[in-house]
Amino acid sequence: MARATALKKTIELARARFKADEALVEKIRARGRERARDDDDDDERETVTWTKAEVIRLNAYSKYFLAWYLGTMAGIMGFFGFGWTVWGAFFINVGTYLIETMYLRIDLDEIGEGMEFFLDSFASSYGVFVLTWVVVAETLGRAPAHMPTHAIPSGFAEFLLRGHF
Repeated sequence: MARATALKKTIELARARFKADEALVEKIRARGRERARDDDDDDERETVTWTKAEVIRLNAYSKYFLAWYLGTMAGIMGFFGFGWTVWGAFFINVGTYLIETMYLRIDLDEIGEGMEFFLDSFASSYGVFVLTWVVVAETLGRAPAHMPTHAIPSGFAEFLLRGHF
């Protein structure tokens, strides 16, 4: 009984969130229609105005979607290593920036400090990226072989002596 009540409450909260985001989705769709009409890239027809709260929400949603997508692709392709997570974080942030500035034509400097939008949702989207990557890789069996315990350095000095830097 409690589970059914919790499920109903979750569905109601999701519906309320979707209703709250309808205006944001409509602005994105309006920008897409405007872009389809305006192929010559004139900034004179810009009719969509963005508030800071909308841009912050759009920024978070874009980063989460890109994190999920890139994490899924990294898991399917079997990437392994910390370097790929750094590239993933880079592509998530650059992709979000390009979507917001090139496609939606949002002037981030006019709305707020540019670094604020870069750092907003950075850690949580990185977590979504790594978590999705690991779950997909493990589900598909693309995880690398486990390292034997004798190969793990017991301390920092042994780490340096083995040349793992």
